[in-house]
Amino acid sequence: MRKITVEAISSHNVEGSYKQLIPMLEDEDDEVRIAAISGISNVNATVAAPHLLNSLEKSDHLKIKYHIVETLGKLKAKEATEKFIDLLNDESSVMVLAAAEALGAIQDERALEPLKRLCDNDNKEIAQTARKSVDLIDRGF
Repeated sequence: MRKITVEAISSHNVEGSYKQLIPMLEDEDDEVRIAAISGISNVNATVAAPHLLNSLEKSDHLKIKYHIVETLGKLKAKEATEKFIDLLNDESSVMVLAAAEALGAIQDERALEPLKRLCDNDNKEIAQTARKSVDLIDRGF
């Protein structure tokens, strides 16, 4: 029921409605949290990023963290660059991939060197994603 409520709030793109979604970022139900992440992504990055980054810090659920990183990448939230650079060293290859891809979307030159270090990673998918992101950032400048 809470998920349906979050989806309803999200679908009504009324100014300020995102504020109702912020508490839902910490809901006990992962599906509610994912719906809130999706809904808050409908506002601009400057508004959404601090809330999503806060939720990323608090979460220990891989699925939630992945959705937050993916959303911040889609929003091209430069505020997330430093956190995503840190995630390039995460023990989870899923998070490393998500961070590398998001950094390519954000196109912040601060990520170039950390991404270049991943281009020779033993994990071929990580290396390929890092190279793609480096190319995206290089083309952006």
